[in-house]
Amino acid sequence: MRVLWHGLFPVIALAAVIALMKAALASDSDTVWFPTKNIEIIVPASPGGGFDRAARTIQRIWQDKQIIVTPINVLNKPGGGGAISWAYLKERKEDGNVLCISTPNILTNHISGKSSLTYTDFTPIAQLYNEYPVFAVRADSPLKTGQDLVRRLKEAPNSLAVSVGSGYGNANHLAMVLIAKSAGLATKKLRVVVFKGSSEAMVALLGRHIDVAIVGASVSLPHLEFGQIRILGISAPQRLSGMLVSVPTWKEQGINSVMGNWRGIIGAPHMRPAQVSYWDNALNQLTNAPEWKEAADDSLWILEYMDSKKSWSHLESEYSRLRALLEELGLAR
Repeated sequence: MRVLWHGLFPVIALAAVIALMKAALASDSDTVWFPTKNIEIIVPASPGGGFDRAARTIQRIWQDKQIIVTPINVLNKPGGGGAISWAYLKERKEDGNVLCISTPNILTNHISGKSSLTYTDFTPIAQLYNEYPVFAVRADSPLKTGQDLVRRLKEAPNSLAVSVGSGYGNANHLAMVLIAKSAGLATKKLRVVVFKGSSEAMVALLGRHIDVAIVGASVSLPHLEFGQIRILGISAPQRLSGMLVSVPTWKEQGINSVMGNWRGIIGAPHMRPAQVSYWDNALNQLTNAPEWKEAADDSLWILEYMDSKKSWSHLESEYSRLRALLEELGLAR
């Protein structure tokens, strides 16, 4: 049999080129990634609250500055103190197109036994900033100071309905529990109310359905500006600036309550390094944008950006710290 080698050489060469191209593409897919469909930013609370404001600020800056050209959608999935959002994210294994705003709930719900999911079930992407809880009452409330609130709760723990936002064990709730512990209040007798988000809590406060709303500082600002509410105290290590500069911390009022409500971003389980690298770059550009810093100043956020690698370490440390706190308060399982 005669073998037509001269005819086979082009075929063999072409096959070799195709093999090399496939190898190169496979290598690139491991090192370079871009969104392949619309981006989803999941918010574990209803529209209008602090979590929602964070997501929509990120969306706006990424789009306005064309840091990301792929369409970005914000999806509100309130309920269960974040559990509904996490269950949705859990199903999106290896999907780099979906992100979720994270809060201390991702840790405290697991520690307290309310959720089987925690940060290790996902891919930590970033820590963005800290926001401190404020204690708001209506402008016509007889409660004028933080000490007024403490005295009232000592006399009749069940006499005031206090909203802690979107779930038990969150930063707002822990800020209240720390006050109760410091002041010797009967924690289990307090009337704690949960809503799907801080915006709903503010509506309930102004509608006289509750007496005190514990919300992120940024949520309180529009209502404070219009004279609808009074802030009794803030669970921050020091006074904030802007409209809250005259509001004393709880420490100033003799009560030990410092509790930050940080905001971060987590991704789907088992994201690839190239996907994480893409979001590290996009978030680095975001956090260096003047518009982001302006939004932080307006909302009284304390910027504390950490990339994915540092976020893992931060969440590990926070888990240990919050477990110790919840165990001390009798809230761990």
